[in-house]
Amino acid sequence: MSSLEERLHTIQAAAGWSRNFTISEMLDSWRAFIDQCEDSYDWSIYEYEDDLSIRDRIELVLGTTDLRTHPAVRRMAKKVEQLDQRFRQLLLKVSAGPKGEAWWRQGVLKYAGEEYAKDAGSLYGVKIEVR
Repeated sequence: MSSLEERLHTIQAAAGWSRNFTISEMLDSWRAFIDQCEDSYDWSIYEYEDDLSIRDRIELVLGTTDLRTHPAVRRMAKKVEQLDQRFRQLLLKVSAGPKGEAWWRQGVLKYAGEEYAKDAGSLYGVKIEVR
């Protein structure tokens, strides 16, 4: 195991995640989640919030000081920036969490399936398009 892989494993384990993701797996998971949201997220808002944890994991890696200068992490940051731009376009800003919450947790999807739309309406008082 390379020193980067060891460091990734250490910080993920310290954060309480039982499964260790590689950089590629994190990027693939974030991309797949965004694809699903663009197509119309068909699950509940609670599952959505759980699925967002991949972005939390990515932020943990990007925010770890000793990893920021690693070439693989710098490449990751550039790809995440592009993916984040796609995801931002899908969000309707609401007060969806404690003050200071990460930007990806401060909104709801502009459109989604019926279950998500119903949850967003009852939790945040917003009406989103059902697709």
